[in-house]
Amino acid sequence: MKILYNWPEREMKFIFSQLLTFVVLLLPLFNQELNAQSSDEPPPLLGNERPRLKWRKLETDHSIVIFPQGIESIAQRTARIISALAEKDSTSIGGAAMKVPVILHSQTTFPGGVPTLAPWKSDWTVATPQFSFAGPVQWIDLLTIHEYRHHQQMTMAKRGWFTSVLRATLGQTGWFAYTLMTQPNWFFEGDATYAETMYSNAGRGRTPNFVREYRSLRLSGHHYDYEKAGRNSRKDFVPNIYRQGYYMTSYARRHFGNDIWTKVLEDTYKRKGLFYPFNRSLKKYTGLTTPQLYKATMAELDSVWTESNRGDKQQSTSFLKSPEAKTVTHYRYPHYLPDGKLLMHKSAFDEIPSYVVVDSDGEKKLLQPGTLTPDHEHLSVTGNLLTWVEHRFHPRWLLEDYTVVKTYNFETGKERKITSKSKYLSPSPSYDGKKIVAVEMQPDANHKLVILDTNTGEVLRELSSKPNEYYSYPRWTEDDDKIVVVVLEDKGMALRAFDLASDTHRNLTDFGHHLITRPFSAGEYVYYSASYTGVDNIFALKMNSGEILQLTNSQFGAYDPVVSADRKRFLYSEFKPEGFETREMAIDITSFKEYQPKPEPDFMHADLAEEEGGSILTQLPDTIYQVTRFNPFLKGLINVHSWFPVIDDPFFGIELRSDNIMSNFSLAPGVQYNFNESSWRSSATFTYGALFPILEGGYSYGQRRSDLVFDNSNASYAGRWNESIISGGLRIPFNLSTGNYTTQLSIGGLYKYLNIDFNDNITDDSRDETFSAYRLNFAFSRAQRGARQFLRPRFAQTFKVEIDKTIKTQINSGEQIFTQGSLAFPGLFKTHSFFVTGAYRREELAGAYRFEDRFRYSRGYTNNLFNDSRLDENAFGNIHQISVNYGLPVAFPDLSMGSVAYLRSIGANLFYDFTLGSFAGVDTYMRSAGLEINLDLPLFRIFRPEVTFRFVNRFDIPSSSGDGNFNFEFDFSILDLEF
Repeated sequence: MKILYNWPEREMKFIFSQLLTFVVLLLPLFNQELNAQSSDEPPPLLGNERPRLKWRKLETDHSIVIFPQGIESIAQRTARIISALAEKDSTSIGGAAMKVPVILHSQTTFPGGVPTLAPWKSDWTVATPQFSFAGPVQWIDLLTIHEYRHHQQMTMAKRGWFTSVLRATLGQTGWFAYTLMTQPNWFFEGDATYAETMYSNAGRGRTPNFVREYRSLRLSGHHYDYEKAGRNSRKDFVPNIYRQGYYMTSYARRHFGNDIWTKVLEDTYKRKGLFYPFNRSLKKYTGLTTPQLYKATMAELDSVWTESNRGDKQQSTSFLKSPEAKTVTHYRYPHYLPDGKLLMHKSAFDEIPSYVVVDSDGEKKLLQPGTLTPDHEHLSVTGNLLTWVEHRFHPRWLLEDYTVVKTYNFETGKERKITSKSKYLSPSPSYDGKKIVAVEMQPDANHKLVILDTNTGEVLRELSSKPNEYYSYPRWTEDDDKIVVVVLEDKGMALRAFDLASDTHRNLTDFGHHLITRPFSAGEYVYYSASYTGVDNIFALKMNSGEILQLTNSQFGAYDPVVSADRKRFLYSEFKPEGFETREMAIDITSFKEYQPKPEPDFMHADLAEEEGGSILTQLPDTIYQVTRFNPFLKGLINVHSWFPVIDDPFFGIELRSDNIMSNFSLAPGVQYNFNESSWRSSATFTYGALFPILEGGYSYGQRRSDLVFDNSNASYAGRWNESIISGGLRIPFNLSTGNYTTQLSIGGLYKYLNIDFNDNITDDSRDETFSAYRLNFAFSRAQRGARQFLRPRFAQTFKVEIDKTIKTQINSGEQIFTQGSLAFPGLFKTHSFFVTGAYRREELAGAYRFEDRFRYSRGYTNNLFNDSRLDENAFGNIHQISVNYGLPVAFPDLSMGSVAYLRSIGANLFYDFTLGSFAGVDTYMRSAGLEINLDLPLFRIFRPEVTFRFVNRFDIPSSSGDGNFNFEFDFSILDLEF
């Protein structure tokens, strides 16, 4: 701070203006975080795993790895990889990250990783995906390289005077927000994808399924500009920012040196100014702006892909690319049914995923499977039995979930769930229909194969496995005496066959770094998809000789082969930028050529991998780090990381935030100003979520004011009082989600100890009192999952009840009962929604303590609309409200306004609101109707807000008020971050 005082006045004005602009731009971000903790909504859920888990910790110079007992080998490997990355002599990112706490989670079936800056930590889940989207690499290796790269990027953002000012004024939140504003999201994810590709023998940059998306678009003439390429379009298929960023960061390294991004980032944080310093630094070192870099990258890719373009030279027939499909539609995982029809998994931008049965007359929906992460997605049909898995969730712990096996019998038409609280993946029924083979995820994160009874789900047999072997997509041979499966280990990926009679297994292919997926056994051959040719194609392996035949020569990728019962035809899915198609081909073994896969896959940026020094995974030291116990209940509870503004109308102020790295304790002291009451208050709240019930409470003190203090004759006057509140209570949230429905239930109670001291010279001194109050609340919500073009839920229900009541007082007794609910139904078309909301509140007013007003009135009505002075603040003893709405998407324009904003969708909502308030025998109506225009309008490539323009006609405005009936309103709310 002393340096700041010595800077010239001009410099100081510049710093102040930049900081002020930054805070104004980020107010919606702070508002989003705080709105989750307003009086209208419960605070965020805390507590990831049940208390019985025993946690351990190991610490190195570069990381603190915290993990549950049982996965120490994974924790040790994580720490070794981080150390190797931190100590690697690499110029591509600028050095090691700050020492980072990494929390490994083993109780969930979802693969993933989340690095955060406020607080500084990283949460990773160790569940290995069935689909190895990054190629044949162990999941923890890929995860560590990718996520640690993010921390290196964020450490680079710690440099420079402006970041220092933000950290001093806003803490880690300021640092985090500035990182988002300066490093484009395509760089953030693209550079991490580059790292995983360069520092392993796999990584997404080496896999054809990663390359196919941009390659298919460019060769098909879909040349999207820079802005659209970085967005999640609701209209067209647009590859995600991982792909855009990987190609752009790689292009820059090849043409401007491996240290180009280190130079750009260092210069970015030295530059003065908030607006586009990254773009200006990029132009300084490359002569290109970010759009120009994207254009140059695409031009180079066009030249490479045009030369290597492969056409489909095989005779095949396209199946059911539905002529009525008006948007991107995928048909995957096709299977022959005994009656000659086909079963497929259908998903589209305007439909919920479903299983459909297809014949010459078209398609018919069979059922809608429950939710499952795409990394585990799979279905299998043998004879009349269909099997798949769906996610189920622990009702309380956020990171404990399951997968259950479900079956559908085409003969009986019955759907069944045969397992509970299990962790099975990729189930496949035997040909006799009595058994199901599946991959089981074990508590130590390893895999094993299990054979289940089809009727009971009972485990009949377990097949041998070794540590660090991961299985995917098991299938029976036709005689049910063998199981073919894909196996992944350190050496790469291979096909393996288990002989059930001899309890032995043998590898059908050598281990290598080509991706292999979804084998299907028919006769003496195993059919599967592999990346041998640089494009994913269908191959047939002769089991007794090891001979491999290439069956397809797809332009963009062929997947999911299944063979007909007579072995004369096979189905497969072929990728197109408009969606996966199902195709069929005749089997003529004599016409297919033998193929010898190369030991290592070719990929576009092999020269960069050589420059980076190759895979670090083969060079890891065998260091064993000391492991100690870690107490998640008490260790590091106080972890102050940020200051930020409070913007929760009518409260404005500043708040200090402390969140521990285990995400089970949050503390927030601060001061706020209430503009409605023109008064200040100080407060401190806490939430502790390590136990089954969430404990929460706090303290607040300040002055309150109201023009509506009522005496027993219903006369009102302006009252002022000092109020202090100590509160404490508990809340029990339940996640009851199943199938296609997200279902949440919350039950809680809060006790308040209040002291009020009136100082208005009007109120009877006897009302100065210490007394108690309580709040009971119940909240339920249930919503069907949607599709990309659904702007609102099409089937949903919510219900909430809150009861506030004083106790142990006669003078300041008070009570408020508030209920609210909604129902949503499908509209006239498949992306439309009809929904109704309602609310009721009853409150004691005369001689009573007044609780906060959380009621939402008819749109178009605000305070001070009515001449009756008693209603100036909408004080009603009883109030009812009902709202009828019809919402629909109008257009998906994908309209760019430079890098400032991007109009992704336009929605409309027709509404009618009816509100009736009663007080002292007087009924007051507030009725309105109108139109809302909702814009999905991402800003600065960071925020994803919903912008609403509301045109409303108010039917009950008194002529004496001087206000017209017509009103225009504008709402702005942040839905999410644009990542």
